[in-house]
Amino acid sequence: MKVKLFAALFLISMISPIVSAQFEVPEWEIGWDTNMDTTYELQLDVDDWDLQEILVLYVDNQRNNEVSIEISIEISDEDFPVEIDAPESVSISGGSNDTFEITVTAISDEVKVREYSPSQSVTITVTADEVVAGSGQSRSTQELEGDLRFSKEHKLGHEIQQENIELTAGTYIEVSLLVHNLGNHQDAIKDSSFTVRMCPHLDVEQLDTTEDIVLKTTGQGGELANPHQFTIRIKASSSASSKTCEVSISLVSEGSGESYTNSFDVEVDAVESDGENQNDQSSPDDEEPIISTETNSTPFFGLIEVLTILALVGITVRKE
Repeated sequence: MKVKLFAALFLISMISPIVSAQFEVPEWEIGWDTNMDTTYELQLDVDDWDLQEILVLYVDNQRNNEVSIEISIEISDEDFPVEIDAPESVSISGGSNDTFEITVTAISDEVKVREYSPSQSVTITVTADEVVAGSGQSRSTQELEGDLRFSKEHKLGHEIQQENIELTAGTYIEVSLLVHNLGNHQDAIKDSSFTVRMCPHLDVEQLDTTEDIVLKTTGQGGELANPHQFTIRIKASSSASSKTCEVSISLVSEGSGESYTNSFDVEVDAVESDGENQNDQSSPDDEEPIISTETNSTPFFGLIEVLTILALVGITVRKE
C-alpha cells in the first residue's frame, strides 16, 4: 500500500510542471523600436537651438485578451532642457504587436539648451504598468531605459573690433579680430584666408595666428566665455593709391568644416609726391609775379649816339 502511495505522489510531481506550463498565462513585453543600444543623440538646430525627436516603443501582447498599460516617463537629470510628450496609457489587443511614440522637444530657453554639455548624457526611464480592467489595480510592471544626449554643434562668427580703419600707403595698422564660438562645444579654426577687392597693394598679415587654437563656447552669460581676441596686421604698400578697400576674412571651423566670412572697409591714403609737397610748402612770396630780367635782343641807341649820327649826316650833306 505504501509503495502505491509513493508511486502516485511521484507521478503527480512529474505531471504537475507539465500541466502548469500548458496553462501558463501568456505575457506581454515592452521594448524600444528605435535603436537605443548606444546613447541616442538628439539633433539640435544650431541656428535656433530647437529640436524635435520621436522615440518609438513597441508592446508585444502574447495574450488572447486586450492589455491596458499606463505609461510614465522620468529623466535622470531634471535640468535636462527638454519636454516630453507621450500617451498616458495604451491598449494592445490580444495577439498583436503595436507601437507608440514619445516626442522629445527642446524648451524655449535657447541659452539653457546651448549651455547644456553635449558630452553629458541622461537616462530616460519608461515605466509600463499593466492595469486590470475594471479594477484599476496594477497586475504587472515593466521598465525600459535608454540614454540621451544633445548633438555637438559647431558654428563660428567673427568681427573686427575697430571702426573707421584708416592708414597711409607705406604703413600698417594692427586691429583686433574677435572670434565667437557660437556652437555648444569647443572648436578650433582649421584654416584662415582673406581677399581684398580693388586694392592689390593691400595685405593682411598674422592671420595664421588664429589657427589650431582651442575656442571655448562664447556668449552673453552663464558658463559661456568671452570672445577670443587675435591681433592681425593690415599693411598698405608705398605704391597704394587713395581709395576705399573691402577686406573679407574667412575662417573654417574644425568641427563643422564650414567657412564663415565677414567683410569690412579700409580707407587708404596715398603718399604725396615731392612736387606736390613743394607746391604745398611754397610761401606767398614765391607766388608773386616774377619779372623777367632776360636781355632784349633788339639793338638799343642812346642820345649821344643819335646826335653823333645826325652830325655826320649834316657834314656829308654840306660837302655835296
